[in-house]
Amino acid sequence: MKQKIKWIALAALLVSIVVAAPILYKVFLLPAGGIGAISAGEETRAETGQRLLAPDFTVLDEEGKPVRLSDFRGRPVVLNFWATWCYYCLMEMPDFEAARRENPDVVFLMVNATDGVRETRESALNYVREAGYGFDILFDTESSALRAYEVAGFPTTFFIDEEGVLVARGSGMLDRETLDEGLGRIKNKTE
Repeated sequence: MKQKIKWIALAALLVSIVVAAPILYKVFLLPAGGIGAISAGEETRAETGQRLLAPDFTVLDEEGKPVRLSDFRGRPVVLNFWATWCYYCLMEMPDFEAARRENPDVVFLMVNATDGVRETRESALNYVREAGYGFDILFDTESSALRAYEVAGFPTTFFIDEEGVLVARGSGMLDRETLDEGLGRIKNKTE
């Protein structure tokens, strides 16, 4: 009987951990407020005249054609790094899809960390198609974009204004409110 109670207690503990994991992740691993300013912050950049330009990179589209970040200069950009094996990447995708539909003036670059082993073009495309998402997927097969942005974990999101200036960064899963906050930071300049 005691052995049965131990197993029940262990099962209850494991279920609690699984249920609490997304909440604990957000509370302990996301920066306060969900997104943070790039560099020392907006005020410091404005006072010193410094602008932190988004590093350019080249990735591949679904047809294997090169796409550069600089191709989108003149429009605000949400740059998201993700992978299908990343639970939190998949959890935030519906919010990114809804935001993309509601903000046609913003470019959403969903860059997949395509290493060819753990993540393939096929696995990413299959996931996006099966989920019914309408955004284009870009493939970072050489990890050049990941290196340029020093991405250490997934998902990671950058908000870039129409002049190509890095405005904010989100580390970890972004909820819709936080995503809208980042969009507001890059859209206010164009409206």
